Amino acid sequence: QIKKASEIIFGKYISLLRHLTDKAQEYRSIQLVARTHHQAAQPTLLGRRFAMWAEEIHIHLKEYENFIQNYPLRGIKGPVGTQFDMTNLLGSTEKAEQLEKNVADDLGFKTTLKATGQVYPRSLDYKLTAHLSSLSSACENFAITMRLMAGYELVTEGFQQGQVGSSVMPHKMNTRSCERICALAELQKMYSDGTSRLMGDQWEEGDVSCSAIRRVIIPDAFYTADGIAETTLTVLNNMGPYPQVIEAELNKYMPFLATTAILAHALKQGIGREQAHSIIKKHAIAEALKMRNKGIHQNNLAENLANDPIFIENGITLQNINIIIDKRSNYIGNAQKQIDEIIENTKQTIIKYTSQASYEPKEIL
Repeated sequence: QIKKASEIIFGKYISLLRHLTDKAQEYRSIQLVARTHHQAAQPTLLGRRFAMWAEEIHIHLKEYENFIQNYPLRGIKGPVGTQFDMTNLLGSTEKAEQLEKNVADDLGFKTTLKATGQVYPRSLDYKLTAHLSSLSSACENFAITMRLMAGYELVTEGFQQGQVGSSVMPHKMNTRSCERICALAELQKMYSDGTSRLMGDQWEEGDVSCSAIRRVIIPDAFYTADGIAETTLTVLNNMGPYPQVIEAELNKYMPFLATTAILAHALKQGIGREQAHSIIKKHAIAEALKMRNKGIHQNNLAENLANDPIFIENGITLQNINIIIDKRSNYIGNAQKQIDEIIENTKQTIIKYTSQASYEPKEIL
């Protein structure tokens, strides 16, 4: 059951990988503000975010694939693992071993445990739930980022006809499905923590003190993984960006995002590094505070820098600064190549599992 259920979940995450790489390609040219510590940092590409999630899932898919392929059968070992009863019944150890091999082959297992006790090592259950938690990681990060971007009206997860965001605030369009993904991913980590507490906790050749816990955790971990996959696939199918809002945010922050390049230009013009850094920092912070205090979106950092006496003295003009700011393609670094590399790196996995990659989610509530 664990092996078969794992194969089903594996297939759905293969589909997720394909959907993420499709989005990476679709949004490869949309620039937006990248954030660290939730503060505007530098420009990036919307498609690169999807490439980031695709890469993480791909790493864990390869590990999960190996886990499934090499997952061992406990075998027909009897109450303490010695095969005494089966050997006694069939008349020889060879016949007992052959029966066990036939059963393993029929069930699709490559390997069988040789010296297990009454129960197989419960560390295998932890391995299973750890793999499921790892697969959910990129989904949770995707959902969190979608929620944050939706809060700035940069994207939508899709809002179904008849859906109610709030019973008292009719205007709300909550990221309900993304919140569900986050909740289920947290639950998945709880299941992984639960199975970690069962590892090595069996007496001698075995007992069933872990039975009640496993009967809850193992099936529920698969249900949870399935819910995460189905919901994430649904959001990927229904979501969409708001390019004009993304562009407006980029325009608002672009002078700040270009300060590293402006600093480099100031150094070339002969201003000392510490002095140039201090000047840019002074004007940038002052402009940011003014924009926040007055609630305005017009960013006058370029004008303020161009009017600074030290910048004037060293021949740095408003035109120079605006040219630096406006060269947006210079600020995405290697982002597009990185997207291409992720798409290429995942291609063989998607081709290998073509049927699973073509899976589309069922309707969710």
